[in-house]
Amino acid sequence: MDKQDLGLVFIVVLVLGYTGYAIAQPFQSPGVGGGGGTSPIELGARPCDFHFSIDSLYHATNCLTGNKARSGPIFATIFADTISQCPATGCKLTFGRGPFSITTTLTLDRPVTLQGMGAGLLWNAGEDAPTELKWAGSSNNIPLLQITDTTLSEGITVKDLKLFYSGSTTGTDGIYIDGVTSVARRIDFYNVNIQSFTGYCVNAIGTTFDIHYFSLGCMSSAGLGGVLVNPGAGTPSQHFFYGPIIIENVAGAWAMNITSASQSAIFGGTVANGLAGGNGLFLKGLNGFTAYNVNFEGANAASTTGILYDGTGMTVQGGTINDWATGINIGPSPSGAASATNWYVDSNFNSNTADVLITAGGSRNGILGPISDNTLSTITNNRATTDGVYSELLRIPLIPPGVASITPGASPYTHTNQDFYKETIYISGGTVSGVTKSGSTVCSATNCAVFLAPGQSLIVTYSVLPTMIKDRY
Repeated sequence: MDKQDLGLVFIVVLVLGYTGYAIAQPFQSPGVGGGGGTSPIELGARPCDFHFSIDSLYHATNCLTGNKARSGPIFATIFADTISQCPATGCKLTFGRGPFSITTTLTLDRPVTLQGMGAGLLWNAGEDAPTELKWAGSSNNIPLLQITDTTLSEGITVKDLKLFYSGSTTGTDGIYIDGVTSVARRIDFYNVNIQSFTGYCVNAIGTTFDIHYFSLGCMSSAGLGGVLVNPGAGTPSQHFFYGPIIIENVAGAWAMNITSASQSAIFGGTVANGLAGGNGLFLKGLNGFTAYNVNFEGANAASTTGILYDGTGMTVQGGTINDWATGINIGPSPSGAASATNWYVDSNFNSNTADVLITAGGSRNGILGPISDNTLSTITNNRATTDGVYSELLRIPLIPPGVASITPGASPYTHTNQDFYKETIYISGGTVSGVTKSGSTVCSATNCAVFLAPGQSLIVTYSVLPTMIKDRY
């Protein structure tokens, strides 16, 4: 890199840790969850590509000149001072090994890549990580790491870090994404492990979108919940999770609470509760959410729910929903006029007290796919039994339930498909003068076959009792 290139690059490196750590040495991140390591930074032999470093004594040194640019005893002061030197186009800060005690909020208010040397096992709060930011503050209701800007928060990356709560405060978030002060967008997290905070692991409020979480670890054992995406007065959307491990150990709280964040998704990973009775995924007021090959794992605790859906447009495909009191709850709980529509669920159900609960109230249009239909043991449809609406659920069977006899009542006899499968009704024998469907005559004598979707009816008028059979598929 020549001098002209150096003039264009303003990258800040924050290296704190063991005394013997050499900034010029390349290193390998230990990786996550025992997988192969990655090499997020190859420093090579050119430490002066990175203009600033901070040593274990909190001395910030200009890499090019060797002069100390600033110094101070408090980590957050040095951090803020270093960040303030970043140009508007962005910079990079790197933590070395070792735990770092944090007593007040660290703020990212411009495009920054903040990188450590490893996050540790995502599901293990007790294991030390190569780079660990430990909260030891005394003020309530402030986060460890805050992403905020007065005009626009974007272009921020946080990777290979563990954030751990070890204080005595309440309402402390691990990461707070501020979409209220200004829009927050294009923010990425890679291998970030957030453990035991008394607020949320991640709290995104306001207009936040195009947020990507790769291998996010979250263990909520004393707080308000795991991941919260809340509109506040804004419009969140496009929050994407790739292989997260999010565990909720607080009774009544949710591992993930995604409210009004439309066009969001989870791909792979695990959303689980601990033994204390936490819940899984709460979806409310959104339009378009996908969970693909995600394991929603309960712990056989009473009054727990794997997924509660109250919105417009949800697809849950693949993965498992197991060991919850209620596997999936469609509609407000226990009931409500709000709609929960346009949903498709095709996952394995296993060992839930109740696999599917559809609440009474508003519309509940949706489909249970063949894997779900074949693996669920219990389904409670209060929309049908309480509201008398049979047209909103369609079950697509892996193995069709097949043929069953119908015993006609007095003429004219009305048969309604209340099986939630598609039906073909075969009418033979007897003396039939008419079969009507939706007010139109479809047959004037036997033999006759009529298709019925769930909730549809036919009326048979006869003088001699016919034979009626339904084929469900």
